[in-house]
Amino acid sequence: ALQMSLTRDGEDHPNTMMAMHNVGASLYKLQRYEKALRMFQKAFELRSRVLGSEHEHTLETMNDIGNTLNRLKGYEEALSMHQKVFDLRSRVLGSEHEDTLMTMHDIGNALSWLKQHEDALS
Repeated sequence: ALQMSLTRDGEDHPNTMMAMHNVGASLYKLQRYEKALRMFQKAFELRSRVLGSEHEHTLETMNDIGNTLNRLKGYEEALSMHQKVFDLRSRVLGSEHEDTLMTMHDIGNALSWLKQHEDALS
């Protein structure tokens, strides 16, 4: 689907960016985290440029990059990414939005992996 969308629509088309993100998600589910990270990073690059840094799809990809970094044991980087996503989602979607709340959960996970358990509880 990705290759077909690239050929038919070009890389800046929303369908192509969604397909790219979905390939990253599939690779993540298959525990092929390094390949998933590269795909998410490419999708993020495109979504940031085309949709903007505050678009919900861009934020979704940023969050998935953070989750993938966690799986690759890049806990500091994952925490930083999740904190950026949280700040943006809080401002754009609101502090009570389910995506914002899920990002809080992801921040807690990253803090836990960093053995910052007290911070994770707050």
